[in-house]
Amino acid sequence: MFSDDEMSWFQQELSYSYKSLTAEQSIAVVLCFALPLGLFFFKRATGTTFKQKRRQHDPNIPWAPGYNTPLLGHALAYKKDPTRFLQKCQKSLNKSGSGGGAGLFRINLAGRHMIVVGANDELQRQVQRQPESTLSLRKAVAQIGFDATLGTQNVFVGTEFHKRLLKDTFYQDWNAFTRIATKQMNQAFQKELQLLDWFSTNLKKSNNDNDGDERNNDKRYIHVPDVFTLSRIVILRTILAVFCGTCFVEDRHVFLLKDFMTLQDKIEEATAAAAVLPRRLANWLVLRPTRNFRLQVQEKICIIIVQARARNNKSNKGKSSTSASGSVGFPQQNAKAADEETLPYYGPWLMEMDKHKMEVSVMAELIVGLVFAAHKNPAIGAAQSFCHLSEQEQQTTTNTSDTMQQWLWKQVRSEVKALEAARQATSSSPSSSWLTWDQVEEMTPTIRACVEETTRITAHSLGSLRYVCKELELKDEEGQIYTVFPGETITSSHYLYNVDPNLFPESQDQYRPDIAVQRLLQSSSSSSSSENENFSSLKENNTSNGTPPQTTTANMRRPLTFSGGTHKCPGERIAMVLMQYFLILLLEQDASAVGTMVPIDYGRATLAQRKGPVPIRVLRKTRAEKPTKQKQHL
Repeated sequence: MFSDDEMSWFQQELSYSYKSLTAEQSIAVVLCFALPLGLFFFKRATGTTFKQKRRQHDPNIPWAPGYNTPLLGHALAYKKDPTRFLQKCQKSLNKSGSGGGAGLFRINLAGRHMIVVGANDELQRQVQRQPESTLSLRKAVAQIGFDATLGTQNVFVGTEFHKRLLKDTFYQDWNAFTRIATKQMNQAFQKELQLLDWFSTNLKKSNNDNDGDERNNDKRYIHVPDVFTLSRIVILRTILAVFCGTCFVEDRHVFLLKDFMTLQDKIEEATAAAAVLPRRLANWLVLRPTRNFRLQVQEKICIIIVQARARNNKSNKGKSSTSASGSVGFPQQNAKAADEETLPYYGPWLMEMDKHKMEVSVMAELIVGLVFAAHKNPAIGAAQSFCHLSEQEQQTTTNTSDTMQQWLWKQVRSEVKALEAARQATSSSPSSSWLTWDQVEEMTPTIRACVEETTRITAHSLGSLRYVCKELELKDEEGQIYTVFPGETITSSHYLYNVDPNLFPESQDQYRPDIAVQRLLQSSSSSSSSENENFSSLKENNTSNGTPPQTTTANMRRPLTFSGGTHKCPGERIAMVLMQYFLILLLEQDASAVGTMVPIDYGRATLAQRKGPVPIRVLRKTRAEKPTKQKQHL
């Protein structure tokens, strides 16, 4: 049809057009093909439909201003500095008068839209008291991946199981439980210090190491590389031994303790990533790997449970596993003779699970959830309390005119000495030589106030996550009504609430334990609860060191650190005493920070941590001896 010349010309023209296109428009061609292909794979990977569903939403709840990038929304700004981002949003909305004084506003974390309840007391109260059928905690945490990282049993069963067991066992005989728990925490603390002492001493000998720093080379002290790591392992040992039994803290299971801490770190990182990623993408990148590691840890837990159960059954043939009161688990005779008896090898949590005929795999999963809920945040709060108190001590040495700082350290040292004297006074009686936590709370109210103040200013940026199941109207103090609709997610900012100048005008975002002491004193005089009655002697205890520097009347409002209402943390009292007692153990051995304190880091899905290790030194009480079967722990 075409001659050879015509075909040759046509091929030349085609070749020329292709070369011209390649030279001048290659970028446009690549984009034309790559963009649709990229969107297709993004849609398949994340489940995103670019035809947006038109959900109902209340226009009275404004979007957070600024920072809104395509696809990612506010995720980058939030990830960089959560507290600063939320404070800027609230401040901007306060100026514009939107959102009920910034009580409610919306954020977009990579397609995950949330309604944030900020520093508004009335709105917080209404949200916190809603039942599970209206605002669901379980559905909310499942949405951000807890069903994968912690397992479905922990999301839908675990919380109620642990809450009921706390009430039926430990809170039924609080003093009996806490006397043995006090002993266990002392033992765990000394065991870890002994291990660190032996390791550092022998390492220096083998390396002939001398770094020239007198603080590290002083033989009177044990050098601890990081107080946060120390608090985690001590509190983890205590929780496992008291709740689940000593079978979990035997020397041969030391690697399990390391696995528990690694798993908690993985869950923390996965939760933070899943909050700002579409669910399908989060599944591939972080949730499935974390789930696989959790299953490996659970296999090790199953082996320990089976072996411990066999040993327990063999030793308890013909004996009842219930206490005199009929509750499962904590032996009464152990509590009455804490010096002579040991903790149960097969603990109350395992015994209660056996009573319900749970499968071993379910028991292992619930133990993972228990450790996750009861361990890391109290450990962080305990170490952070020491860091804040140390910062106050450093400021005291440079600013001798600060009345509050001078009073604080004088009172703290006085309480530690009083506690040591009380121990020595009861040492002649084996049945009571270990103080109960009620006694610790009563004798150390200022230290308790330091812990509470630390948790107030280091609270979660976003907490109390809820999935809206039923349409709900919220009404602020000014009468403005806001409506949240089914399918929306609502969350409370504990940090915004705890540091708001209107809600906490005396302290705001500053560390003010003197204000916290006054708050505890006022709450003890206005409440008849047993917990608050422990602070009734605060006035008498303070007379020798002077009362806290006078300020305006301390606000009676309690911080929101442990949430409130329907889903208030059932283990708040245990967590507070764990943190308080660990701080006391450090103070009793003259612990002090080494070097400049590392800044606070609010970017984690926990209480605020520090941006690096915090080395400390602790007074050595005994000679460094070789620990048995534990060198591999380090």
